[in-house]
Amino acid sequence: MENERLDQLLRKRLSARRYGHSSRVADLAASLAARHGVSQDLAYLAGWFHDYARELPEEKLLYLARQKGMAVHPVDCLVPVLLHAPVGACLVKEEAGITEPEILNAIALHTIGGKNMTRLDKIIFLADMAEPGRDFPKAEEIRLLAHRDLNQAMIAAFKSAIGYVLAKETYVHPAALDGYNEVLAEINKYSLPAELRGRG
Repeated sequence: MENERLDQLLRKRLSARRYGHSSRVADLAASLAARHGVSQDLAYLAGWFHDYARELPEEKLLYLARQKGMAVHPVDCLVPVLLHAPVGACLVKEEAGITEPEILNAIALHTIGGKNMTRLDKIIFLADMAEPGRDFPKAEEIRLLAHRDLNQAMIAAFKSAIGYVLAKETYVHPAALDGYNEVLAEINKYSLPAELRGRG
């Protein structure tokens, strides 16, 4: 009954194409969760609802972010679509009644990543980027890598995403660089200086 309610809510919010994407993200997220010792239920739900606010107009995203007291970085103002992740997390809590902080945080971080990402955060980030419907050159490589090593897959994903933004000569969100630096430090077993950990 609850799943039916959530399904109807999601279908009202998303186009058929994006609903299909979200379903594939949920399936891949659950598969990755099983592989990496994370709750499959949490991963599936976070993947299913990760793009809840993706089809809102950019001006609406900016309005909602400010209305809800979110920190809005200048890059968010220049590329408001980035706000669909944190705004979506708020709306999922308010409208869908999903209150698990792990799910909401994973939704909030799924677009650009950030500091202190958990395994669930990484799984949703990677599942969104590399679900089977994605056809960019590195998608399959990232998907296969994600089943073996989340951190190595995150590095590949950050490199692909940041490289894409640089090639377009548009703006790189500093949260993406924070995420990349932290994962790289984790791989190298190196503790970032406090001033880098706290940057943002």
